[in-house]
Amino acid sequence: MPSLRLARPSRRSFAMPGRGRRSPAERERTIVPADPRLTVAGPLDPALDTIRAGLAGHRRRLWTRRIVRRAWRALA
Repeated sequence: MPSLRLARPSRRSFAMPGRGRRSPAERERTIVPADPRLTVAGPLDPALDTIRAGLAGHRRRLWTRRIVRRAWRALA
């Protein structure tokens, strides 16, 4: 029985949208919402504050991973 060889797709075909190099026009279209704590007068929903506090550790780990990744690239 003959073996069937399949072409391996390039890694670029699996790239996530929004990742990699973007043109200046695409960067201008990026919309970052304002922080609700700066725009809303009065207290925020207590449940949302609880969720934000619970995610603080994850946020710190994410930034640590980003810093380490960029440091490795700079050293390379």
